[in-house]
Amino acid sequence: MRTDAATGLMTDFRLVAPLTGLIVPIEQVPDPVFAQKMIGEGISIDPLSDRLLAPCDGVVAHLHPSHHAVTIRTTGGLEVLLHIGLDTVQMRSDGFTPKVSVGDEVQTGDELIAFDLDKVATNAKSLLTQMVIANSDLLTSFTPRKGLVTAGADVVAELSVAVGEVAESESQGRSVTSAAILVPNPTGLHARPAAVLANMAKKFDSRIRLGIMSALMVNDSINFNDLKALIQVTDGNLASHIKALEESGYIKVQKGFIGRKTNTLYSATRAGEKAFRFHLDALEQMIKKMN
Repeated sequence: MRTDAATGLMTDFRLVAPLTGLIVPIEQVPDPVFAQKMIGEGISIDPLSDRLLAPCDGVVAHLHPSHHAVTIRTTGGLEVLLHIGLDTVQMRSDGFTPKVSVGDEVQTGDELIAFDLDKVATNAKSLLTQMVIANSDLLTSFTPRKGLVTAGADVVAELSVAVGEVAESESQGRSVTSAAILVPNPTGLHARPAAVLANMAKKFDSRIRLGIMSALMVNDSINFNDLKALIQVTDGNLASHIKALEESGYIKVQKGFIGRKTNTLYSATRAGEKAFRFHLDALEQMIKKMN
C-alpha cells in the first residue's frame, strides 16, 4: 500500500488471495448480482482450499449469521466483502465455522472462516467464492490478476483510491434514521441484496429523486411547476435534485418559451429509464427472496 505523506490516505492497495484456486473474472459468475457488479468491483475464485483468509489488514466489520460471508474494513475505509459460494445463505451456517467475530482486528493471511468444501459443493449453487469492494465508488482503478493463486501469498488485485475520497465520502451528507423495520426473513438481510440497494440508493437517495423519476417514467416530459406541484417541494430543493439527476445522465432538459415566459421541460433519458427500472427490479427481487 502507498499512502500520501500529507494526509496518510491510501492511494494504492493490493489484495492477497483469500483462497488457493483459479481466479475467475467476476463477469463470469453465474449470478447477476456479482456478474453485473451490483455490489462492486471484484474477482471470483474457484477454490481448492477450505480456509478463507484475510486478503488485507483491517477490522471485521460484518459477519453474516449464516457464516458464509464476512466484510473486512481497511484503515483507509474500503469495505472488502468475501462471499463463499453462491446461495450459501440457505445453508444457515451448516458447514461453516467462523474464526473471527465482528470488531476483531485481522492481518493479511489470518484465518476468517473454515468451511466444508464437499458440503458446500453438494448444497450450494456453486463453490465460486467472491471478493468484492462494497464501496467501489471510492475506487479510481481496479486491476484483477489471472491464473492460479495461493492463499495468503499471491496478489489477486491491485486498486487505487484518490487521496481524500474516503474522508470526503464519510464527511459529506447527513444521516437519516427511519423507524424500525421488520424484515420477515429467517436468514436476515443478506449482504447481496443489501449492497445492491445501497449502491442503487446513491443515485436515487431521496423521496424527491424517486418522485421525479416516477413522474418522468409515465410522462414524455413535464415542466418544473408541474413537477413541483406533484412532488410538493420548494423551488430550491427540486432544482438541486434535478441538477443531480441531470449530472448523472438520467434526465435531459429542454428549454423553451410559451409567449414571453420560459418553459423548461424535463424528460428521462434511456440511461435514466434503465437505471430506474433496475432499481425497482432490485427491490422486487429482494422482497421476493424475503418471502
